[in-house]
Amino acid sequence: MHDLLITNARIHTLDAARPLARRMLVRAGRIAALDEAVPDAVDAPVLDLGGATVVPGLIDSHVHLVWTGVRHFALRLAGVTTLAELRERLAAAAEQRAPGQLILGLDLDMEAFDPAPTAADLDAVAPRHPVLLKGDTGHLTLANTLAMQHFAVGPTTPGWHADGRLIGAANTAVAWRGPNEFAAAIGWERVLRAAAEEAARVGLTTLHALEGADAADDPGVRALLQQASRLPVRTVVYWQTTHVAAAQALSLPRIGGCIWIDGDFGPHTAALKQPYADCPCTCGELYLSDERLQAFVDAAHTAGLQIALHCVGDAAVAQVLRAYRRALERWPRADHRHRIEHFEVYDDDLLREARALGIAVALQPAFDGYFGGIAHNAQYLGWERAQRADAIATFDRHGIPIGGGSDSTVTPLGPLYGMHCAVNHSNPRERVTPERALRLWTIDNAYLAFEEHDKGSLAPGKLADFVALDADPLAVAPASIKDIQVRLTVMGGAITYQRAAPDGNAAPAARNAWP
Repeated sequence: MHDLLITNARIHTLDAARPLARRMLVRAGRIAALDEAVPDAVDAPVLDLGGATVVPGLIDSHVHLVWTGVRHFALRLAGVTTLAELRERLAAAAEQRAPGQLILGLDLDMEAFDPAPTAADLDAVAPRHPVLLKGDTGHLTLANTLAMQHFAVGPTTPGWHADGRLIGAANTAVAWRGPNEFAAAIGWERVLRAAAEEAARVGLTTLHALEGADAADDPGVRALLQQASRLPVRTVVYWQTTHVAAAQALSLPRIGGCIWIDGDFGPHTAALKQPYADCPCTCGELYLSDERLQAFVDAAHTAGLQIALHCVGDAAVAQVLRAYRRALERWPRADHRHRIEHFEVYDDDLLREARALGIAVALQPAFDGYFGGIAHNAQYLGWERAQRADAIATFDRHGIPIGGGSDSTVTPLGPLYGMHCAVNHSNPRERVTPERALRLWTIDNAYLAFEEHDKGSLAPGKLADFVALDADPLAVAPASIKDIQVRLTVMGGAITYQRAAPDGNAAPAARNAWP
């Protein structure tokens, strides 16, 4: 915790009592005073920001931190579209890792290949290594023979395909265990620090970290809890397990995250009420039975935990809302803040039910910009449903609490890009104002984790988490929000990131600053 005096800044506090300020005093890691309440003589390091814009520390409500850290060390496959290039990349990775060590690849786009790669192709290049190549949304994996043997997936596993494609339950079996095994080989400290430093560079001071497999123990969750106090970002851990007692044993007040109730549009595993437009033979699939889901929700709810569950399709949302309703009717709880992650397809009934039950939604505005918006969704949903996908303003109109996230590594960490997508949504009905978008990554996300009294706005007594930007996101042209750069990220009064000036020195200059 540190003392600091910020001067010569345009400070958007998001505090109704004082929306704008020019000076801010930090004492012991918390905000002590603003503007005229700051004493004339202050014994603290001074940062003159030269008129830069300051906003509250940015919060991402949906990050897979282990996946994000692993991305710095894994095989990167974005843009690879030929078998020849894939073989070349994989052969190079095999040379760098000892036989038997897992090779993990990310961002594989199976649809870009003709013909598509298979397990046999991977076996031919890396016969002595288990190989997992993950699609960009995490809901499809291509595995070679050794990997399928290693993770015990085969013909009896739902979602297994003989060509090595894993979806549904087969994909779930490797989705979290694979990156955990890879991270352990690299070193947990290196992996988690790489992710945390990336977060600080884009202005994030808190991450809702959705981690781990559905098991009674998870090495990634344990590693994160052990390392958390040494990272340059705060973490709010959601363990993706249905083992309630295990979460309680770690004193976690919340549970879930991407406990997958369904999958995603691309592999046609998102559960829809009506068939897919491009594949009318299927409505996707629900991964959990009503009975199993209800038993978990009942156990977590009665234990007093906040619950978060992944739902992409409207049928998945409906299933989860039924489970939440039954638990809340049997054991009422006024301020539970149970969450739905994504909620990508809505209808009026679902919106009314979510509002009535007090459900909060962690959404990802970057999906709209990153994956192609309405036109992309229409491929799978048809035009009418595509206009009811990736909503933002609709939730506001129905009084449903929401917060913004990236789902990193599905889209990169980048709250300013997420804000840009919320303001410039491909569906004009879903666009929000720049101020509303800023709130999604600050006070709204603090609310989603019961932290609004400590984070999300800049007011005396709150944590001194804030970001200095080189332009004002509330004043620039909406199309320029994505181009705003982070100058400085501060967590608890300590600088966690400071952008280098063109001459190589840190900027802005700090007097009496600590290392």
